[in-house]
Amino acid sequence: MEQEDKMVTEAEELSSDLEKDSGVHKPEADTRDVKISKKAFFFFALAVLIVMLAYAFRGVFVAATVNGSPISRLALIQTLEKASGKQALESLVMQKVIASEVKKRGITVSPAELDAEVTKIREQVSGQGGTLEELLAQQGMTLDSLNEQIRTQLEVEKMIADKIAVTDAEVDEYIAKNKLDIPADQLEAARAQIADQLKRDKVNTEGQAFVSALRETAKVSVFVQY
Repeated sequence: MEQEDKMVTEAEELSSDLEKDSGVHKPEADTRDVKISKKAFFFFALAVLIVMLAYAFRGVFVAATVNGSPISRLALIQTLEKASGKQALESLVMQKVIASEVKKRGITVSPAELDAEVTKIREQVSGQGGTLEELLAQQGMTLDSLNEQIRTQLEVEKMIADKIAVTDAEVDEYIAKNKLDIPADQLEAARAQIADQLKRDKVNTEGQAFVSALRETAKVSVFVQY
């Protein structure tokens, strides 16, 4: 009986050894291999994505290349700041100062008012044989940037409206001072043009004084010196 038990035990041990040798029981190794493969694929896909994004948005970091050597956007910005950083910063400060006062006073400019001013400019340029689009391109501007400038100008005009009104007496004084001899059939149109010119002069003078006063009273902290 003991002999039989011993034989059974030996047979079981032999069977176990055969299973180990044949590689039947290797679930842990297989699972580890699968995990490693998934991780490798993830990092490969991530690397490809980074390369694609870097190429797609290369203009964000690189302004140009010369014989393969890059010129960074940072270098470009630093050069521009050295050249006109002070003026550009002051312009942005003034925009903020004016916008703050506009909000405080509840001033608004309607789309119709903007369109009317753009139409005036377009007609003036057209009368000189050009187009507004050509003029904007020459000055490195867009229609949107022009609209923003006009909006700011109209906002300032509304805030100083009581100082830029032109009276008939001022028109008469201008005509007399400049000794203008205007035909009767052209008098009305001429007076309108003179009034418009006088208003523009007042807008420039009073507008600059008004904006300068706003700048002096505004709390502005400058952290970059040029």
